[in-house]
Amino acid sequence: MQTGAGDLGHLTGLVRPNKAHSGHPPTSVLFPPPEPVTEDAYLYKYLQHCFFSGSYAALYLHQKETESQSQHLTMKLVISGATGFVATELIRQSLSNSSITSVVALARRPITVPDNLGPEADTSKLKTVVLEDFSKYPDDVRKQLENADACIWTLAITPSKSKSMPWDEVYRVCHEYTMAGLKTTFESSKVASESTPFRFLYMSGIAAERDQTKTPRFMPKYSLMRGETENQVLAFASSHPGKIEATVAKPGLITQPGSIHHWLRSTLLWYVISLPSISVVEIAAAMLDQVVNGFEKDPLMNEDLVRIGQRVLHESS
Repeated sequence: MQTGAGDLGHLTGLVRPNKAHSGHPPTSVLFPPPEPVTEDAYLYKYLQHCFFSGSYAALYLHQKETESQSQHLTMKLVISGATGFVATELIRQSLSNSSITSVVALARRPITVPDNLGPEADTSKLKTVVLEDFSKYPDDVRKQLENADACIWTLAITPSKSKSMPWDEVYRVCHEYTMAGLKTTFESSKVASESTPFRFLYMSGIAAERDQTKTPRFMPKYSLMRGETENQVLAFASSHPGKIEATVAKPGLITQPGSIHHWLRSTLLWYVISLPSISVVEIAAAMLDQVVNGFEKDPLMNEDLVRIGQRVLHESS
C-alpha cells in the first residue's frame, strides 16, 4: 500500500502544515525559503526533526525508492525445458512482461514463438539456446546465460512418462540436469557485480517428498527422488547466502483452460485422490511474479500458486 503524507500524519499524530497559500512548504528555521523543497524532501526532514530515530522518515523514503526501482526494473530470465507445456506459457507471458527484458529459452531443439501473444508482446526479447545434454554447458551456451537475473527450471520427466523409461534416465533428467543447470546459471549470473541475489525457481510437484525417511503412497521412488532434488536445490542456495535465493513450486495437476479433457481429468482426480489443480496460465503468472518481485515463501504449494496467479492476472486485466 502506498503511504502518502496524510497516512504518515495519521500514523505519527502529526498534521502536515497547510501549504495552500504559498504552494511550498512553510518557511521556518528548518526550511529556509531560497529554493523550493519537494514534498518528499519536506516530509523526510519534517519527520526526522520530530523523531530522533528517523524511523518513519526512513520508512517513507524506502517506500519511495522501492516504487522507483520497480518502475525501472529489468530482468534477464532463463527458462529451461522451453518446449514443454508450462514453459511455453511462461515464454508467452514473459514476452508481454515489461519487467522482463530478455528471455533465454533452453531447449533441446529450436522453439517457435508461442501463439496468442498479447498486444504488448515483444518477440525480440526471446533467444533460443539449443542444448542437447543439460549436464554439459559449452562456452557458447554459457555466454548466452551471462548476466542472468533469474531462472525458472521446468525440465523434468512427468510421473506418467517415467513409468516407461529406464530409472537411470529419469534420475539423470530430473535430478542431475536440475543441479547442473542450477550451478551453471548461478555461475553465469551477474551476482558478482550486483547486490541483488540470483533467483532460482524449481518447479517440482505436490507429491514430491522431502523427508527421505518416509514412504510416499504415490510412486514412492519417484516422489522421494523429486523431494531430494528440492532439498539439494535449497541446500545449494543456503550455501551461498546473499548470492542466490531459491524456492520450489509444488503444483497439483496443471490444466489447459477451455480443455474438456483437462477438466474431466482434474475433476476425476480431485474426487478420487483429492489432487488439486491449477491452470497453466495461473501457474505461469505466479512463477513469473515470484522471480520478478521476490519469493514469498518456500515451498509454493498449489493453493499459493493459484492465489498469486489469480491476483497477477486480475491486476493485469
